[in-house]
Amino acid sequence: MGRPIGGVFLHAAHGPVAFAASCVAQNQILKGLEELAIEGLRGGFDRGVADVARLAGVPLREVMSLLPTQDLEERERRLAVSQPAAVEAWRMHAGAFGFLDVITQLTVDGRPVDIGAALERLAAKVRADEGLAMPLLQLAEDIAAWEALVFQSRAVLDDGEALTRAFRLRQQRRFATAIAAALVILSAVSIITFTAVARGRVDDALASSDPCLALTLGERDRSLASSEQDRAIAAAERRCTDGRLAEQEARAREERERRDREEAERTAAERRKRCTSFAESLQGASPTLPSGDRFAARLADRRLDSSDLGPAEPKMECWREPGLPASVDAAIDRAFVEAVLAFPGGWVHVIDPSPRTADLLAARAEEIAPWQRSLLAARAAREADRALLGGNPDDAARARRTCALAERLGVTGGASCTGLQQLREP
Repeated sequence: MGRPIGGVFLHAAHGPVAFAASCVAQNQILKGLEELAIEGLRGGFDRGVADVARLAGVPLREVMSLLPTQDLEERERRLAVSQPAAVEAWRMHAGAFGFLDVITQLTVDGRPVDIGAALERLAAKVRADEGLAMPLLQLAEDIAAWEALVFQSRAVLDDGEALTRAFRLRQQRRFATAIAAALVILSAVSIITFTAVARGRVDDALASSDPCLALTLGERDRSLASSEQDRAIAAAERRCTDGRLAEQEARAREERERRDREEAERTAAERRKRCTSFAESLQGASPTLPSGDRFAARLADRRLDSSDLGPAEPKMECWREPGLPASVDAAIDRAFVEAVLAFPGGWVHVIDPSPRTADLLAARAEEIAPWQRSLLAARAAREADRALLGGNPDDAARARRTCALAERLGVTGGASCTGLQQLREP
């Protein structure tokens, strides 16, 4: 690792300088000056370092550590000022198209051009124009210092001992890295094996039909679970929690339903008992009345109001309610008919029957005296005549109900009721 290393570096690092020198030698002054920009020079330098690092098999930073980096930074700062100044001066005094070519053309004898010397000769030829000569001289000085640094760096790299030490150190590091990698691999194999066993236990728990089994996994197994297993465990926990909540809600619902059934059964039993007692007591001297029911009180006293007969259905607890014995309805029906027949002043004169009242009276038509039925027929005829003549819808509806009841009791309201029935109801 001797000369080839330095030559590899010099080829890349000195390439931009050599190209700029060739441009100057061909009288392409502006192009040559532009090629001396620090970006191109530093790019060539860095490529040379990278080529050496690749050839020697050492890290880039180790090659850089052998080179005079502080001097490199100083050269960069100087060229970053002098090169743009020289380009600007040339453009200002010579023009973009090289109007001074005849004056600045250099003598070329076939040897490699020393860019520093070339710039100095160029400055000497235009020394009459100090504004152009001084920037060229400054650039010549700075580029000569840069070339010296490049050749110094080559000399350092040509001394193979430094790179040999770096290469040996690199080999030692690689060996140590290999040993460390082997240990890491052994450790990784152990971890992988342990992890695989733990994940197998997780899979077994997740495969169970009972999602709550996932809650029994230990912290170590859960910490080694895969991302997919973590999601599956979380889903199983949610299913377990939801299932337990559903079971609790189902038990609570069943308990509420049981209490509701028991309450409903108790209420129904109390109602049956109360209604049966009331129905049985209607035949006695002191009926047991439902609390606060005025209709029941009037029914028990056989003192109904005309509104109790219709046209709206009378409402009373225990009467025609579902779930009660038929004997309750029969006893109340019988008491109601008896109360109607015992209506103070006569029911025939006031009745506007509801459907239930009409049904109950029709069922016991034989118990109604003929004179009462005749009075009902005459009243039906009068109401029908009034409805036909007056045209009042309410009168017509009442007359129809009275005529219908008379007919069900075996008497008729005559032609007036017939004519009313033939009229279309509003």
